[in-house]
Amino acid sequence: MMTPQILDLLKRFSVKASFFFTGQNVSTYQDIAIRAFQEGHSILSHSYSHPDLTKETPENVKRELLMTEDMFSTVIGRRPAVVRPPYGAINEEVLSVLKELKSIAALWSIDSLDWAPNISVDNIVRNVLNNVRPGDIVLMHSYSSLNVVLEALPSIILGLKSKGYKLVDIGELLNMQVYK
Repeated sequence: MMTPQILDLLKRFSVKASFFFTGQNVSTYQDIAIRAFQEGHSILSHSYSHPDLTKETPENVKRELLMTEDMFSTVIGRRPAVVRPPYGAINEEVLSVLKELKSIAALWSIDSLDWAPNISVDNIVRNVLNNVRPGDIVLMHSYSSLNVVLEALPSIILGLKSKGYKLVDIGELLNMQVYK
């Protein structure tokens, strides 16, 4: 997992971010989740096992999200109130379960495309900096095969700051509590 190196970069540039962890990853990488939380980043839900929630029954969606909340509670002592559905897949049934659990869905407005095969660092940086608008949420990933993120992130941070943007986590952006 590349998250520790990303945390190092964020600390170096004094930037707070929102990390959407699966419950499985919070369980497997407890030390990283704790570190990110202790450093002031938002640690939020990306389901437990990363299924397309729109293809699950409401009962399974609820189970996925509650298992995730339970794992977060065990590891960081907080229950996330914000969920980024895997693949950005959402429908009325998923929204209904989220409402029942007193959670909200958060998607993104700019996909950095860092996940795309053979994408270059320059393309990632250009994609973000050329398309950003006030209030945007930029989607980036921190799994181990994405060295391009580590290379692109400093240029993105410096580029956004030079354009006058303040980089904040989703709680500050939306002026809301991100934990229950």
